[in-house]
Amino acid sequence: MADATQAGRIGRPYSGETAIALRVVDFLRSKVYTTMTETDIEAAASRATRISTRSLARFKKEIKEGGLRSPSKKRNRSSPVLDSLDSSQEACVRRIVLAFYDRGEIPTLKNILPKVKEVPVNFKGSHTSLYKLLKRLGFCHKKVNGCRKLIVKENMSQGNRERICGDD
Repeated sequence: MADATQAGRIGRPYSGETAIALRVVDFLRSKVYTTMTETDIEAAASRATRISTRSLARFKKEIKEGGLRSPSKKRNRSSPVLDSLDSSQEACVRRIVLAFYDRGEIPTLKNILPKVKEVPVNFKGSHTSLYKLLKRLGFCHKKVNGCRKLIVKENMSQGNRERICGDD
């Protein structure tokens, strides 16, 4: 069996795994445990497939009612923090990051976040949201001096990167 039968998996098994579990129940009923009760057969199938007896009963009921259901599709929700920014606020964030370069400072998320939370932008998010916003604006991270992460524009020339990073 696949992931659905492993201990610790949360959620509904996939329809293929459900069908396999039901085939195990049918096999045990017809070939192995011909003299046992239906409850004992379901318990044995539950141990063999690591799917609960209640789930096996629900699968059997679904088959009787007209077929197995597939798990519902996961929907990606939009970020309320990132979607609340318009293009002028994004341009302000871009200018804030580039101002760090002009002053000769290292633009890190920790340094940028307090500046972005001020009046022109009024950013409501935290480090993770700021990271996603900067990635959307075309910035990326580069490791400098071991562990410090510098925010660099992806289309920045190699000469500018060397001037800012200093260790290339």
